Amino acid sequence: MLRELSRYQIGTFADIIYRNALLYPDTEAFTCGPRRATFSGFNESVNRLIHGLQNSGLERGEVIGILSWNRLEYAEVFGAAMKAGFVLAHFNPRLKSEELTHVINDSEARVIFIDHEFLETVGTIRDRLPQAEMVIVFGNAAEPMTGYAELLENQSMDEPEPGVGEDSPLVIFYTSGTTGTPRGAIYTHKQKMENAGIKRWISVSNLETGIWSCCPCSISVETVISGLSF
Repeated sequence: MLRELSRYQIGTFADIIYRNALLYPDTEAFTCGPRRATFSGFNESVNRLIHGLQNSGLERGEVIGILSWNRLEYAEVFGAAMKAGFVLAHFNPRLKSEELTHVINDSEARVIFIDHEFLETVGTIRDRLPQAEMVIVFGNAAEPMTGYAELLENQSMDEPEPGVGEDSPLVIFYTSGTTGTPRGAIYTHKQKMENAGIKRWISVSNLETGIWSCCPCSISVETVISGLSF
């Protein structure tokens, strides 16, 4: 057990996700609407997603983007970035098509995850996203897009090879664009861990029942995951 607990570097989100899956496998980790996930279930879904992306050719350090409202899959995508070393670019659902085109291309995302609600929006700009090789939809999808469940189907739940450190890049956040073209900033695991620690103090939380968040997943998932470090 001690050897397994040291699989990922302490101070990274990868360590927190895996450690909780080992120590508290059947404890409820996430609740989103009617859906619930235990620590072990969440970790298994994250691993399946990682293998699905790696089998599609994605490598550590490459960018995956997400355009979605709050949902459990958002946490799984974030978890995949945290454990596999992908860089997650958050795209604001309220951006206009021109702004969305800019941030997606600026991020150099090879894969984009989208809520089913944004199928039409992304469909209208798809031809202007030359670097986006895959668009993965949370829900049913028709070619050339891929359904999220389809990507995870038959994928391994084995742990990915460790290699993420405190200074590894984790996320790209873009400004709202209210005063000009949205600009991106890259944050490392260490920076987001420190940021999550600050936000935990102002979250509606209870050490026994967990953290309740009504914020967008783009700014709250890492707070919830870090807050689940018992």
